[in-house]
Amino acid sequence: MPVYQSLIRGLCLGAALMFIAGNAAAVCEPDSPRSIIDSMINLDVSDTDSKIRQLEMTHPNHPILDFLKAMAILNRAYTTETIDRSVEEQALVPLIETVKKARARIQSGDNDPQVQLALGLSQAFVGSIYFAHEKSLKAYKYASAGHTTLENLVAEHPEVEDAYLGLGLFNYYLGSIESKGMKWGAKMMGLSGDRELGLSYLEQAAQNAPIVAPVAARVLLMEVDLPDEEMCKYAGLAAQMRDNYPMNRIFSLIARIIPLQCRLAESDGLPVYPDNGMQLSNPCLETTYTSAPTTLEEQMPAATATVIQQAPVVVQETPSILDY
Repeated sequence: MPVYQSLIRGLCLGAALMFIAGNAAAVCEPDSPRSIIDSMINLDVSDTDSKIRQLEMTHPNHPILDFLKAMAILNRAYTTETIDRSVEEQALVPLIETVKKARARIQSGDNDPQVQLALGLSQAFVGSIYFAHEKSLKAYKYASAGHTTLENLVAEHPEVEDAYLGLGLFNYYLGSIESKGMKWGAKMMGLSGDRELGLSYLEQAAQNAPIVAPVAARVLLMEVDLPDEEMCKYAGLAAQMRDNYPMNRIFSLIARIIPLQCRLAESDGLPVYPDNGMQLSNPCLETTYTSAPTTLEEQMPAATATVIQQAPVVVQETPSILDY
């Protein structure tokens, strides 16, 4: 899968929802960002839309309200095996609106880290959409601005664990670029990434971020390109995601496929990574992980793993807001 497609998929479904959580009760209110993300990750579109409407009624000036609306649009673009680019680009309107509102609040003296997070990740997501539509100059412009915003934020507020999702995505995907043209463009914009550091940040977010932990976990399981023997370290994480988000059947498949990959790697004489014991940050869901990874006998056929790894079909987009 091309890097830009992985980047946008990695950022989708709430990847930019990075805010400070006051306490568990506040985090888990029905209209809270974490609750909305849980519904998105579980692929419950109607519940997601209902919670966003509730948030709009109770907190009409919430700094990430427009961003949540954009994520809901993108959720619809990714609920099938295809990526509907015409739906995807509709998210640019609320994303750019989030950027404008956040900039205005910051310029007026609002130092709320939530506003800075909304700005940084909205900028990053606009950039990722432009990448997907091959609008390189606009993509680098927004990506650079988003990266700077997030780096400045964690420098001032290192306790904001949710921010490491965005920094992890930046470092992993920028560090994975192979195209000479894209490398040159990133270099000209002063952008660089570290693949291993990106993985470390994503793992940190999955374990510690009160809001975006399941998004980071989904990226680790579905988007990163690791060899079979290294994916073994995420077997336990896959089982947790399967148990926490039963409507999203892809996690059930992944929880079965990873042990199969481990066995195949072992049979090839490769050093298999042990499970790293990650525990998903999980303030809103009752399920906790206690079971062992699924046994080999319960695995899907090897052909299933091949199908899962194939890139999605891209629906051709038509000219629109992207050209303005």
